[in-house]
Amino acid sequence: MIEWINSPQQSLDLIERIKASKSAFIGLDTEFVRRSSFFADPGLLQISWNDGKTHVALVDLVNLKQKAIRHLLHCLYTLSRDQQATLVMHAPAEDLQIFDYYGLERDFELIIDTQIAACFCTEQQQISLTELTRQLLPHHQVQPSMAQSNWLQRPLSWAELAYAAEDAALLYELAIKLKKQLSEEDYNRVLQDSKAVYKTWHLFVASQPYARFQSSMSKIPRPLQARLAHLISWRERAVRELNIPRKWHLTDDALIALAKLGDIDAPPKMQSILSLFYHSAAKMKDRFKLKSESKDLFLASLDIPDLHDEFYQAWQELAPYPEYLVPARLNKNSKVTLELLEKEANNYARKNNIPPHAFMRKAWLKQLMQAHKKQLKGLEEPIHAIFTTWRQGFMVKAKSIMLQHPY
Repeated sequence: MIEWINSPQQSLDLIERIKASKSAFIGLDTEFVRRSSFFADPGLLQISWNDGKTHVALVDLVNLKQKAIRHLLHCLYTLSRDQQATLVMHAPAEDLQIFDYYGLERDFELIIDTQIAACFCTEQQQISLTELTRQLLPHHQVQPSMAQSNWLQRPLSWAELAYAAEDAALLYELAIKLKKQLSEEDYNRVLQDSKAVYKTWHLFVASQPYARFQSSMSKIPRPLQARLAHLISWRERAVRELNIPRKWHLTDDALIALAKLGDIDAPPKMQSILSLFYHSAAKMKDRFKLKSESKDLFLASLDIPDLHDEFYQAWQELAPYPEYLVPARLNKNSKVTLELLEKEANNYARKNNIPPHAFMRKAWLKQLMQAHKKQLKGLEEPIHAIFTTWRQGFMVKAKSIMLQHPY
C-alpha cells in the first residue's frame, strides 16, 4: 500500500499508525536535487513499515510545512531511541544530511546501514542498493534508476512515485533478510557501527574537502603548504555561504595556483588573482577548468566581510602545515607501519571469524595513523567512530604497533 503525505494532519496520522503497527523495522530513504547548489534541496521522504503487510508513505518535503516535517522525523528518532523500532537506511550519509537540514540532532539509538550489514554477508565493501537487492532478493526485478529525476516538480509521474516507493519497501525486506543471515554477534556489531558512524559523521565530513589535496601538498614548497590548507578551508566556507557546487567556484587546480601567488607573507595584488579568470588567457583558464561564472562567484565571496578577511589571512604567518587537516602522503616509515596494521587487522578478523573487509579498511587505518600522530603532538583529533565500537581488542594492539614503529 502506497500513500501520499502532504498535510500536517496526514503526518500526525501517519506517526500514530506506524506506532500502532509495532513494526520491528522502519525503512527510510530520501529523494533530492543537488545540481546547482552545495546543499541538497529536499524533495521526498519515503517511509516503509509492516503490520502484517508492507506499507509505504511518500512524504512531500516540498509542500509539507517544516514544523510538521520536524515533528515527523523527531517521532521516528524517538521510536528508535526508545528501542521500539530500528531505522533502516542504505549508506545514509546524504539522507541524514537532509534530516539535519530541519534542525534535528541525530538523536537515534537503533539504526542499521544495510551497506555496513552487507559487508558481513557479501564480498563487497561498498555495495549499491541495486546490487544488494540482486544478491539477496534475486526474485525481485530491479527498476532502472530514476535518482536524477527532478524531485522538486509536482506532480511527480507514476513511474517516479513507484520508483521512490520501491526503494523504501526494499529496505524493509533487506533488513529482514540481513538479520536472518547475520549471527546475533554480527548483527549487534552492525548496530554499533551504524550508530557510531552516523552520530559522529560531522567530525569527518569536515575533512573530506582536504583529502583530494594529499598528493598536491608534496609538490609545492613547504612554506606554501599551510597557505593552501588555509585557502581550502576558505573555499569550503565560501561555497557553503553562496550555496554553490565547489566546481563552480575556484577549482582545485586554481586553488593551488593561487597559493603560489604573492610573497611568502604578502598577498598578491588583485590583478594577479584575477588573471586566473581572464578570458584572454584561454590556455590558463582551460587548465584550471574554471566556469564562466567563477570570477563573479569568487568576487561575491570577497564581498562577504568575514570571508574577505579570512581570504587575506592566508598570506599571513601561519602555523606549520602538519597542524592542518590535509593528511600527509605516506613516507617509507608510514608505509611499513600501515602494512603491519593491515596484517594485524587481518589476523584479528580471522581469529574472530569476521570478514576482513567488514572488519577494517585501509582508509580507516590511515585515518587512525593520522589521528594518533596528531594526538602525540598534543593536537585534538578525533579517531574514526569505527574504532570506538567493538574493535577495542584490535585497538590495543594497533596503538602498540604505532608506538613501536614511529612514522
